[in-house]
Amino acid sequence: MLVDYSDDEQEIMDNKPKSILVNPEVDCSHLVKKKEEEKALELSKTYNFLGQKKNHLTGNVESVYYNDAVFEEQFHKFNVYGFAVDPNERNRRVIACNQKQEELSTLMKEGYDVDAADPLFSKNVLAGMHKEDKLKQQELKQNRVKANDPSKGEFMGPWAGQQDEQFENIQMNEEQQKLLDQLEEQRKQKIDESKKQEENFVPYMEQHVSQTEQFGGRQFIAPPPELKYVDHTCYIPKRCIQTFHGHTKGVQVCKFFPKFGHLMLSGSLDHKIKMWDIIGNKQCVRTYYGHQGALRDLNFSNDGRTFLSAGYDKKILVWDTEYGKVTQTINLQHFPYCVRLNPDPAKQHSFLLGSSDKRIKQFDIRSGQQTLVYDEHLQAINTITYFNQNRKFVSSSDDKKLFIWEFGIPVVIKHISDPEMHAVTATATYNFLGQKKNHLTGNVESVYYNDAVFEEQFHKFNVYGFAVDPNERNRRVIACNQKQEELSTLMKEGYDVDAADPLFSKNVLAGMHKEDKLKQQELKQNRVKANDPSKGEFMGPWAGQQDEQFENIQMNEEQQKLLDQLEEQRKQKIDESKKQEENFVPYMEQHVSQTEQFGGRQFIAPPPELKYVDHTCYIPKRCIQTFHGHTKGVQVCKFFPKFGHLMLSGSLDHKIKMWDIIGNKQCVRTYYGHQGALRDLNFSNDGRTFLSAGYDKKILVWDTEYGKVTQTINLQHFPYCVRLNPDPAKQHSFLLGSSDKRIKQFDIRSGQQTLVYDEHLQAINTITYFNQNRKFVSSSDDKKLFIWEFGIPVVIKHISDPEMHAVTATAVNPSGLNWVGQQSNNLIIVYDTKAGNFRMNRKKNFKGHVSAGYACGVTFSADGQFLASGDSEGRVFFWDWKTAKSYRTIQAHDNVCIGVEWHPIEPSKVVTCGWDGVLKLWD
Repeated sequence: MLVDYSDDEQEIMDNKPKSILVNPEVDCSHLVKKKEEEKALELSKTYNFLGQKKNHLTGNVESVYYNDAVFEEQFHKFNVYGFAVDPNERNRRVIACNQKQEELSTLMKEGYDVDAADPLFSKNVLAGMHKEDKLKQQELKQNRVKANDPSKGEFMGPWAGQQDEQFENIQMNEEQQKLLDQLEEQRKQKIDESKKQEENFVPYMEQHVSQTEQFGGRQFIAPPPELKYVDHTCYIPKRCIQTFHGHTKGVQVCKFFPKFGHLMLSGSLDHKIKMWDIIGNKQCVRTYYGHQGALRDLNFSNDGRTFLSAGYDKKILVWDTEYGKVTQTINLQHFPYCVRLNPDPAKQHSFLLGSSDKRIKQFDIRSGQQTLVYDEHLQAINTITYFNQNRKFVSSSDDKKLFIWEFGIPVVIKHISDPEMHAVTATATYNFLGQKKNHLTGNVESVYYNDAVFEEQFHKFNVYGFAVDPNERNRRVIACNQKQEELSTLMKEGYDVDAADPLFSKNVLAGMHKEDKLKQQELKQNRVKANDPSKGEFMGPWAGQQDEQFENIQMNEEQQKLLDQLEEQRKQKIDESKKQEENFVPYMEQHVSQTEQFGGRQFIAPPPELKYVDHTCYIPKRCIQTFHGHTKGVQVCKFFPKFGHLMLSGSLDHKIKMWDIIGNKQCVRTYYGHQGALRDLNFSNDGRTFLSAGYDKKILVWDTEYGKVTQTINLQHFPYCVRLNPDPAKQHSFLLGSSDKRIKQFDIRSGQQTLVYDEHLQAINTITYFNQNRKFVSSSDDKKLFIWEFGIPVVIKHISDPEMHAVTATAVNPSGLNWVGQQSNNLIIVYDTKAGNFRMNRKKNFKGHVSAGYACGVTFSADGQFLASGDSEGRVFFWDWKTAKSYRTIQAHDNVCIGVEWHPIEPSKVVTCGWDGVLKLWD
């Protein structure tokens, strides 16, 4: 029969009334109880007794971070020893296995919570665990087969097995062998086919949309006209507005087009590179096919016309973004992980590659060759990031270290390592103050560190385990954990050890000197006696140690014949070069007709309209002419005296060229006389004669008009600077500074040396006349300045200071009252020369450029208002003479800008020369 439940019963069971078939004689109360239990179970599955929503069968469980290495350790312990520590950091409770740790598990069942630091746990469980390990090791050692004697050829070493071990030689039947051979042949065929496909594969680009329809006929990479960069405030995005589909596998990297971001590049694991339109139709516009392995990294050039792609096929491809062609392919031996072009506009041809072989390699796009290797990391390179105006970069690796490098110098500047550090896998730079960053931590000023002091501290750290901090304001000591344990422990406790600290001098320095003394005593004791000089057995300082043994290696007949042949070839080459030098006659080549170019007037005569007038000078803004002709770097350039209508340039390609500055702006003459690179040039007052000094150890005196050599002076050392005396009565005399530490005075008429100024301790860098040409100042690599009176080889004044550095280039203010010198610490110093005195002006210092290691020239404007200097990064700096403020910086050359000359008449014309083989005229 049909039974209807009461209202109370319906509330307990279900909101909807139900009817069931039942026997009226049977009690139905158990059905009601069953429904109550089911409903309570459903509620318990969703909520716990506190009313919180459940996320686990046992209640509300919070996620706790558990390190992979610690998890593996505990998992291994549980499987081997039968216990593990609870992963919750707040609770160090031990979890036990019933089968392997019966006593511990029974205790835990009885309600006893065993902690990892509990004495019961350490005494019973850990002690037993170590005993078991020791017993197992002893059994293994006892059952180990003896390694036998190595001399009898029966040595088994660490490969010796156990005594009970038996190995069966399993042999295959004919069918199995045939099947194995077939599989091997198939494998080889597949390898050959893949190799052929790789060899025949040509990278290409597929265009998905019409360029006229999509981009309105404009250049593909050109941004839309309405897209302009404006300073703006950024916001966090809220929703997805577009999804880009096209790749068949995971996308590894994506990059926006530089500056404008109207296009986006994506690299995927499906070997494809796709270009997406972000501003317009938001679709894939191009696909670049070039890699045969998954993509790893992409990098745009500054203008976006070129991009690099690195893939797991061990290739770096240089793409032309516009035309979709591969301009350079670089094959590697290891997997590339990151690739970064140098953002400096002058170094866009260079890029850095971090790979799986633990090295950072520098490549040149133009040649495709590797130019430098930065080798210090211990594991694969993850990231490379430029900072400090792209002069430096930081690299991260799987060795959990950060290294700071200077671009182009493969020596680590700073080493960052910490036990708590982990491998850095991605980087970015941003300065929250809005200032331009030059370091990871903010704006950091560079501190000059002397090379000699750096070498000293580097040697101390490697040998004795400590070094002094390079910061001059902070004399804190840096210690090595392995070699200076006491000192490093003190420093870890927060004690800053100073170089002048008594603790440091007593403990560290005293121990260091003791070690040195003991080593010297041991060497002296083991030294072979020098013997008596009168008997012909005297060995002197060449006496070796008593334990030393030397073997006499003798060559066989074939080796001796080969050595003789090579020696004959070497002598023949030397004889041929000597004959060429003896037979070589200097000459001049005229490139233009004198009548057409100069209107029949004398070659060196200035144009009639060119006259010297006092004028105000201005800093140039743009390059108006580039002079090409030299095949190697240009070392020096000089304007024609007074008028500057001609310019002389000397290059490392052994040639001297004369350029027309006022007329057609081209090369008019080439002087061939040197068989080595040019070092210096110097005009006479009237320009009719000039001197040239080269690395072929020759000084040539040229007639400018007729291009003939009137005097040749052969030297025994390299000439570094040559200067004619500007006094009209002494134009026949000139001074030469050379690599033999001496200044020599010559007479042009006879070609003979007349005087020697010998006081410097190293090579002479510069010679500069002052005080109406009666005196001159010389600078040298010995970091000293000497003042001389012309014709008297005695030093009048000796200038030396511990803070001074070698002066490599000099100039005199047109007023004749100031002398400036380019120091090798990126600083230009000033000396006052009033009334023949020579005093340092400490109020004026010109800095900001990088000239260390190069003799970058300095020059004054004709009115003395501005000072200009070259730079090792190809830049030209302009300062105001009165305030010493930097007014303008021009990126002039791709390589070192070694020379700068201001035009004597034109107010804003400057010529620069660099090691990129180019001269440029700026206005």
